Amino acid sequence: MTLSYPIGVYSLSHIALPFPIDDPLYGMQPDPAENFGVNLGALAMRGEREILIVSVDSLTRMSSNPFFPYMLERIDESVATPRARTRE
Repeated sequence: MTLSYPIGVYSLSHIALPFPIDDPLYGMQPDPAENFGVNLGALAMRGEREILIVSVDSLTRMSSNPFFPYMLERIDESVATPRARTRE
């Protein structure tokens, strides 16, 4: 599997890890079938300063994981074939 960061993304935040890219609230490309009226992951930060309650810095962090399918695949593999426990 060849993985590469999407254009404009250079790293992930810890917040991004559990959310797929099509998550309705945090995804960069939300599924239109699950529209709840707001999407924080695709929010374009344009407008007046000091209007938002949260800082712009917190909203510029990645909120979804473009590698979520790969991560889920690895977790599934690990659960399907658990390793033998060793006693310390």
